Amino acid sequence: MRALALALSFLFATAVIGRANAQRSEAAAATCYKRESHADQLGCLTNLERTAHADRAAAEQALLGSIRASGEDPSINRRVTEQLEKANAEYQSYRATHCDAVAALAMGGNAASDRRMLCHIELDTRRVADLKADGHGV
Repeated sequence: MRALALALSFLFATAVIGRANAQRSEAAAATCYKRESHADQLGCLTNLERTAHADRAAAEQALLGSIRASGEDPSINRRVTEQLEKANAEYQSYRATHCDAVAALAMGGNAASDRRMLCHIELDTRRVADLKADGHGV
């Protein structure tokens, strides 16, 4: 019975860690982990994380600008803008909490900061794509 519980715990942990690995930018990992030193890899990840953050912020502002310039009734624009700003804030909260959890799965290891940055890059890249798709009709 104890062996079964241990096996189930192992399978659960493997599944959780496997899902966490899916929340990382494979493109960023492939680019940055070609570097020779961890300091160079960390610098690369930091730059990609900043770029992804800036791209997300720009996509948010572009969509808000499109809504404001749409020529719709001002009350409709105001409501849509408020909803998008709320969604943006909730996304940022989710991103922080989720990526902290992904980093925690490093179980105290040195890879926690790398995992957090890879998660930020992946989620922000996905968010940009979502914002562009959502604003296509604006």
